[in-house]
Amino acid sequence: MDILNTVFAKDHLAHAWKIVKQKGSGGGIDNVSIAQFDSGHDLNLNQLYSETVSGNYIPEPYKRIYIEKKDNEFRPLSMLTIRDKILQLCVKFHYDEKIDKSFCDSSYAYRFSKSHNKSINRIRDYLQRKNKFVLPIDIDNYFDTINRDILYEKSKKYFPQPEILRLIEMWVRIGFISKNGKYIDMGKGIPQGGILSPLLSNIYLNDYDKEMKALNYINVRYADNIILIGGEKDKVEEALKFTINFLREKLMLRLNKDDFNVINSDEAPFTFCGIEFFNKLRKIDPKKIIKIKSDITRTIVNSSLAELSSKINKQIEGLNRYYLQFDTADQLGELESLLAKELKGRFSRLLYKKQIKNKTEAKEILNKINFISPENYTQKNIFINEILSFPEELNGEKELKNSINRGVYQKRRQYQKVWYESLDIMVSGAFSQIGKSGFNLTIKKEGKITSSISADKIKSIMVNNKGVTITYDAVKLCAEKNIRVNYFDGLGKPFAFLVPAANPLLSITDKQTQAFDGRKAKYVALSIIDAKIRNQASVIKYFSKNKIFSSEEEIVLNSELKCMEDILIKIKEIDLDLPLKDVREKLMGYEGSAAAAYWHLIKIFLPSHCNFDYREHRDAKNPVNIMLNYSYGILYSRIINSITVLGLNPSISFLHSEQKNKPTLAYDLIEPFRAPVADRTVIAILNKGIKITLKDGMLSDESRKILAKKVLERINCELKYRDKITSLNDLMYDKVKELIAYLKDETKAYKPYLLKW
Repeated sequence: MDILNTVFAKDHLAHAWKIVKQKGSGGGIDNVSIAQFDSGHDLNLNQLYSETVSGNYIPEPYKRIYIEKKDNEFRPLSMLTIRDKILQLCVKFHYDEKIDKSFCDSSYAYRFSKSHNKSINRIRDYLQRKNKFVLPIDIDNYFDTINRDILYEKSKKYFPQPEILRLIEMWVRIGFISKNGKYIDMGKGIPQGGILSPLLSNIYLNDYDKEMKALNYINVRYADNIILIGGEKDKVEEALKFTINFLREKLMLRLNKDDFNVINSDEAPFTFCGIEFFNKLRKIDPKKIIKIKSDITRTIVNSSLAELSSKINKQIEGLNRYYLQFDTADQLGELESLLAKELKGRFSRLLYKKQIKNKTEAKEILNKINFISPENYTQKNIFINEILSFPEELNGEKELKNSINRGVYQKRRQYQKVWYESLDIMVSGAFSQIGKSGFNLTIKKEGKITSSISADKIKSIMVNNKGVTITYDAVKLCAEKNIRVNYFDGLGKPFAFLVPAANPLLSITDKQTQAFDGRKAKYVALSIIDAKIRNQASVIKYFSKNKIFSSEEEIVLNSELKCMEDILIKIKEIDLDLPLKDVREKLMGYEGSAAAAYWHLIKIFLPSHCNFDYREHRDAKNPVNIMLNYSYGILYSRIINSITVLGLNPSISFLHSEQKNKPTLAYDLIEPFRAPVADRTVIAILNKGIKITLKDGMLSDESRKILAKKVLERINCELKYRDKITSLNDLMYDKVKELIAYLKDETKAYKPYLLKW
């Protein structure tokens, strides 16, 4: 037991605890926090010493959480308890430096004298020596697929004492506790998040590094990212073949793809660990720039004032550490311009809403931020003043003007709401009768007139219950006034409509058909899905403004929004020279992935009593899904109305495949409006505590009225779009007109509606 006394001596435990405390990270599955451990740290450390040196210590399972990862995936992270962190640090301190000396010079991750930047410099050095052929590769799911038996056997060489090896094997073998409290043993892999995991990962690949060196193959490895380099293409291909075979046969690993093309670095760029090499320059990879920009915006928009400066400083520290020394001055300047722009917007809103008192208070917060470019206090002050160079709008005259504007706006909304309610007549009572009296349309229930409205005020009638009749005179008046009559089933799905005989139905069908001969159909389909996902993200951000998130919810929020942003990038990269069928399949696949992220987030914003777990389209049982389906039905009627009134064929679609007797074009054009209209309305209703009831698996009559009224209010309410006041109802119509203009070659692009949140 001498080795245990040496490794886990009390002063070593105290030193390790000091580091854990300074880092301030959360605890593990035992729910013991830093503060709780600190309150009795002497007793806790003595107990830990006794358990360890006696050989009785058994690690706790890991706590599993998920963090964002590229390619629309979550990376599982295993959280250690504070006790296990302390012990693993002690092992690391005792063995790390000695083991590091046995590693090859080509390995750059998680090492004392190595770093990300040194790996990039090493690659440049090889390129300058006329090794122009390169091939970046990486190991598929590396940490989670390490073979434990092979790792144990290799570890004996580096940890010769059985007592230490026993602890290491337990830390590797111990399972994790899932979100629902279940113990899970993966059977392979090492925990990402374990303090010793990086060291063990280098031990596992050290023999590969040594074999590559012995065979005179040039490579640089950063964890599971490898770049093969050579003066001749054949040499790099040989190194690739050896790598594939060695990883598969000796280490039970595989690369993340099967087809590889060696790159001539004189002719084409290549990327390694986020750095793009080309024309003797080392710049931030363009895809990485997009991610960084997204991260900056999300931090500024979502962070509280108390944490804003620390979060931004952490991002800037990372930018400086990883990218400052390379040829990135223009890119870092672009990022700082974005940072200034987003901060300017955030602080102008804070001042306008009086969430901060004045620019002096704003300057105090901004002074805590370590910006990239300002080199001294004077430069920083100038930079901050530029960020705050907007009208403060807090003097008495402007306050008075704002007060007047608010009063006029409120009164206008009051009267517009009454007007909106007369635009769309909802007939939801069973066996009601729609009739005519003079120039008014009337609705009777059990022989009594329940409402009478001038036909000049009505745009549509919505019938959604059995037994409802409409008289000949009422139909004639609707035709004269161009009033559409829409019929819905009990689930809110439209199944029929009446339109005037003079309606210009199918007048430009030939243009829709011709669109399939070129790229137009594919471009329209791509634009629709792009807008849908952007609007879903905007709805999430809209509801995020006033919600306080738990740490776990914030992780999920950031991960899922990042997932949606990554999908938008992939959508832009779809090759529109592919057949329409292939483009549709790719788009629908991406749309499905984005929807999974979106509905996962929607659950956070719904009251717990809703019991919403996932999206149900057909035969929905959950009230939230029933409300959504019913709301979409109302939207369908509006879209179909615009399509048919303007003369498009509702059965010829671009995104959705054609279906017999189905208005698939309406399925296309509704997509960008689903989240801003239906989803946003349903979430708002449920959070306001408005009672919604079901009857026989469908919304009750009263609930239909409530939901329809709220959806129609949302459709008809005023909004500012492209510098003009309009409504979503008019925008649906306008977007169909814009589609027609695009099909007729009157415009160069079709741009679906994007929500400004």
